[in-house]
Amino acid sequence: MHVGVIDVETDGLWGRPFAIGAVIFNDKMNIINKYFVCTGVETISDDFVKREIVPAVLNETMKPKMFATYADMLADFALWYNEVRGECIWLNHLGYIVEAFLFRELKQYDLIGVFDAPFPFVDVGSMLHVCGHDATSVEAYVKLKALEVPTDIVSVHHPIRDCIVTAVVYFDLMKMNYCSNTKKIKSCNE
Repeated sequence: MHVGVIDVETDGLWGRPFAIGAVIFNDKMNIINKYFVCTGVETISDDFVKREIVPAVLNETMKPKMFATYADMLADFALWYNEVRGECIWLNHLGYIVEAFLFRELKQYDLIGVFDAPFPFVDVGSMLHVCGHDATSVEAYVKLKALEVPTDIVSVHHPIRDCIVTAVVYFDLMKMNYCSNTKKIKSCNE
């Protein structure tokens, strides 16, 4: 089974998606498929997103396929996703707000069926937490372990780069058999 990673950029943490990136890897971590789309950057209202994320999305070596409308972008992603979804176990990094919202939108627009969203949708941040690492930063784990990120895209927040970094962390944790190398985590009551 392949590993697919999805990364979405939104207009603020709770806003609508404006960029979607996805990368599919084989079991040797070779990239076998990439997908990258964008829409509506001119209507972004969140200052952090305008300052930090939009430049990362638009000013790199890998440019997104641009769409005039949000609905067209969602429809194109759904077409791609529906073709490849059964081939992969799907990953995200802390995707319970942003990436999960994308799939709620796809269902709302009637572009996927009730059971077509990734399931399971493996959160690499949770894997990091279980291992005693900072769940909020795949970048910190890559730096700590001196892992190679096989891309020439340098900007954090570029969806394709973020997918690749998430996959690098996932493959490293799986190689270490992360379930047997976990540290004791304090319960909420301790």
